[in-house]
Amino acid sequence: MNFLAPTQLAWAAGAIVVVLLYVHWATRKSKQTTTLPIWRHAIARRSWWSRWRKLVSVVVACVPILLIALALARPLLLPFVESSRTIVVVVDNTASMNAQPGGQSRLEQAKRAARRLIRNLRTHDRMAILSADSGVRVRCGLTSDRTALHLALDSVQPTDGTGAMHDGIATARQLVQGEARPVVVVISDAGFNEASSEEDVVWIPVTNQVENVAITNLAARPVPGTRTAQQVLIEVANFGSESSAVKIQWQLNEAELPPMDVQIPAGETVQRIMTVEAGQPALLKAHLVGEDALAADNTAQVLLSPAPVTRVLLLTEEEDSPLEKLLRSLSGVEVTTVNALPSELKNVDVAVLVGDLHDDIPNVP
Repeated sequence: MNFLAPTQLAWAAGAIVVVLLYVHWATRKSKQTTTLPIWRHAIARRSWWSRWRKLVSVVVACVPILLIALALARPLLLPFVESSRTIVVVVDNTASMNAQPGGQSRLEQAKRAARRLIRNLRTHDRMAILSADSGVRVRCGLTSDRTALHLALDSVQPTDGTGAMHDGIATARQLVQGEARPVVVVISDAGFNEASSEEDVVWIPVTNQVENVAITNLAARPVPGTRTAQQVLIEVANFGSESSAVKIQWQLNEAELPPMDVQIPAGETVQRIMTVEAGQPALLKAHLVGEDALAADNTAQVLLSPAPVTRVLLLTEEEDSPLEKLLRSLSGVEVTTVNALPSELKNVDVAVLVGDLHDDIPNVP
């Protein structure tokens, strides 16, 4: 046996103080009396308990102090310490974990499995809690405090993330690096069952697997060289156990766009890119047709904003000049050609003066 805090044994010295105080207050003073024969007769009839009462009472008063000092020193048995484990639990809280087969979400099932692991911790085991959605968060560092672990587990909330399980496993490995008995536990649905193929990873699957297809990303950007064309990216993930064919319906403001058919293998993510014309700001909506375990992730929308227009005023006496052709060829540029400078410049972003500098330039920025 060994002690984690041997200096705490110094508290046992308090027992010496108790003994000294007891001796001081319990010692009898001898006094002469005329009734000495009577007292001698009474003492001769004392029971065996009266002879040991002082010693027993002193021992009883010292035992609590010795036990407290021993507890503060934190005794340990080396075989149990050497067999202790360092466990890092990675909880999947992506969008697919929001599905509720049987009235309880997969995330709640994952938390219940993690709570069982916490209850089964041995005295010298340590555990950390991580969550993985679009990123990785360390909810609780390595500790043996079960209360802290339960609170960290309660802080894991549902998200619409797309998954960062590989990053979560990498972070867990860093936490247990150098430990004698490291264990990485991943609690997830079938969307990340590739984690079970890792030799140093224990994968706990969430039961009640159901089919779910979700839009995990919808983004748009202007097509280079154009003003109204928008390049739209949509990402659809299949969190189910079987391949799924889905139809994506599109709506630009109130107008319906041609649908898109997508085939998604089980556990895979598919991306598609298309071009949409939007001469003015418009709302583009995408919707997956059909019913699955989680309808909330079947719809997404993005705002399309066309490139801004630059209004150019070209002052030149030359008709159809090369400079005018060049300006008109630029995307997002509207050119107005005049041969006389107006008295004021309205609705003009850039004024281009060809030839000699005019003396009557309006006083504008």
